[in-house]
Amino acid sequence: MQYNALENKSPISAEAAKKNILYSCPECHQILNLQNALYAPPYFYHIKKNPECRQYKKSPIHLQIQKTISQLLPLSESTLETPLYSINRIADIVWEKGKIIFEIECSSLSVEEVKKRYYDYESLGFLPIWILHDSQYNRKKLSDAEYFLRSKYCYFTNINEKGEGEIYDQEDLCRGCERVYKGSKVLIDLQNPCLLQKNNLPLVEKKKFSLLRIYKIFLHLLLESI
Repeated sequence: MQYNALENKSPISAEAAKKNILYSCPECHQILNLQNALYAPPYFYHIKKNPECRQYKKSPIHLQIQKTISQLLPLSESTLETPLYSINRIADIVWEKGKIIFEIECSSLSVEEVKKRYYDYESLGFLPIWILHDSQYNRKKLSDAEYFLRSKYCYFTNINEKGEGEIYDQEDLCRGCERVYKGSKVLIDLQNPCLLQKNNLPLVEKKKFSLLRIYKIFLHLLLESI
């Protein structure tokens, strides 16, 4: 599922597309159909299965998160499913003015692919920010990909198919690839550029734990071990 396609090699959005016209996928070039959903924005879908195509693998939740993020950013400053021909990739959301690329993950992903994508986007002068969905991430055990992204910029979301939910960060402590403490959520305001300054650590990881907070975390871990 995706919002953009090609019509005679020219980009077109699902909102501008019409029924009974042949469209193709910008990534795998297979034929797409247009779907006008009753309670959701229109989208394209592949006629034939193609698990190798990242656009094919997108879920309704993935599309809703894309829409939500684009609506949270300044009007007309972001683009969805933007082709980046020099690195042969299609980015979920590009915020050109902020020099940020948002990548959404609702399914498992290898650390090798995350690293390739991250450094490809960085090579173009963008800051890659991953939005990880609760259905797959933010569990007790971190995947290798999530472990890598902890040292970069990544946030979490629980947005559903109806667009209900939030994008957030959190206080947490990890021992290797095991999350031993998960604190309260910190909502992320994507319209506020000061929250997205280019540095190496996510927002809440830059906060120093107070002595009271350290005591509460220690007590929590102690009770968990009993």
